[in-house]
Amino acid sequence: MPGSPLHALVAGFADVAAVYERGRPDYPPAVVDRVVAELGVAPRARLLDLGAGTGKLARPLLRAGFDVVAVEPLERMRAALAAGVGAGRAIDGRAEAIPLADASVDGAVCAEAFHWFDGDRAAAELHRVLCPGAGLVALWLESDRVAPWGDEVLALLEPLWQRTSHPSLVERRRGEPLERHGGFAPVRRVEVAFDDAVDRDGTLAWFASFSVVGALPAGERTELMERLAAILDHHGVTTVQRTWRADLWVTRRV
Repeated sequence: MPGSPLHALVAGFADVAAVYERGRPDYPPAVVDRVVAELGVAPRARLLDLGAGTGKLARPLLRAGFDVVAVEPLERMRAALAAGVGAGRAIDGRAEAIPLADASVDGAVCAEAFHWFDGDRAAAELHRVLCPGAGLVALWLESDRVAPWGDEVLALLEPLWQRTSHPSLVERRRGEPLERHGGFAPVRRVEVAFDDAVDRDGTLAWFASFSVVGALPAGERTELMERLAAILDHHGVTTVQRTWRADLWVTRRV
């Protein structure tokens, strides 16, 4: 139902727009170009970015000449989104009740978000709003562990992920609802690798942007962030080179 609650951990994103924007990687041209190629769309096509967050993917798609409509349920995330793509393109809405007309978009993307949805209802809504034959790309980012201090960081974070049964990192939810819906072509998997670099503060912002961190009570969150900062400082971390793999789940409305 449209009024049903968001996943419990989504509340952890309610106040983290600034650190999300600072710490999460931008999508480089290699990823954006591959997404566009898989969608099979030309500039001026109308694209839906579902669960758009701060607009990490919506912005480069808009710059590439697409007519982007970005749906995001969290108010502060949506404010950051609107600052980057314009208020008229940043729409309050849910994946389970997309506020768009039937067959009204030429393609859709969902970056680092589909696991937060009621997947079967989201698949049905995406099928409804996509034009017949329109493409859909859901993607997730996987990062390699950073040694030697990465294991120390994971020792603090993994119990939080396990305790909350994180839908992506523990339950490994991906695009399976699209495969079982019946109204989409067989899903193909495509991988695009890229690197980026962040400084110490950007690395801490990355950690702070995790839902399980944002969802902690303020005192616990502060204590955890202090412990994470101490790990970086103990190892003299000033710059972190991150290696990413964008895992694209590609399909098309039939």
